[in-house]
Amino acid sequence: MDEIKEFLESEFSKRFKVNDGDKIPYYVADNCCFRIVMFFESEAFCLEYADTLAEAELGGFGEDGDWFYTFELSKEEILEAMLKEIAG
Repeated sequence: MDEIKEFLESEFSKRFKVNDGDKIPYYVADNCCFRIVMFFESEAFCLEYADTLAEAELGGFGEDGDWFYTFELSKEEILEAMLKEIAG
């Protein structure tokens, strides 16, 4: 799971501005801010979204995206699915 998270963080940092945040880094896209969340027990990742930069700066990530399961998708497929989700 850590290897996949590192892969996602690396790929997102190439495409989006990275803000360190208080605890979890988040990324700034044209239409939203988001951060990667891992669920070890479920072997899944999802993105949490904030509608504005101001909300993100306050840690206001209240909207969850789809869950992407590592036993169903490769790390490349998870990345592609997340990029599609971000694009809307």
